[in-house]
Amino acid sequence: MRSSIIIPTHNCGQLLVETLRSVKPELGSGDEVIIVDDGSTDGTRELLADLLEDPRFRYFYQVGSGGPSAPRNRGVLNAKGKYLFFFDSDDIMLPGKLSSSIAALEMFPESGLVFTNFASVNENGEILRDRFLDGYELIGKLQFDGEPALPSLIGLWPAPISRGKISSALPE
Repeated sequence: MRSSIIIPTHNCGQLLVETLRSVKPELGSGDEVIIVDDGSTDGTRELLADLLEDPRFRYFYQVGSGGPSAPRNRGVLNAKGKYLFFFDSDDIMLPGKLSSSIAALEMFPESGLVFTNFASVNENGEILRDRFLDGYELIGKLQFDGEPALPSLIGLWPAPISRGKISSALPE
């Protein structure tokens, strides 16, 4: 399995449908999406019924934990992919994000992290702040091979973080 995209959700069914529709065209046969529903009462599973027919989408339901950490941890524990990606249930994946992130990780196998910029968008789809991270002074100073590190930060950790190391540190 190439990658696992982990998405916690709680009562965001309509937004999650949009998120998954943006992710689906980016998936290859070796990718999966793990949705961990943290006690939704808005009919999230029913809203996702058509998308869940795709075997690359895996759905887990758990009693509400009160935040996204426990669902993310459950997603990591169930992930089969070599690479883990974390999305929120209101995120939209732009075309090429998954493949370019994986290409960056494969180009620099000693890296343990790729971090990309993003835009903040309101409920009407209007961009509130493009390239959100550009406004942070520290991020603007980060460089890779003498060039600005954005749009992607690669190699912030000296060695890859294996899923086994992450999984062993997570509460069940």
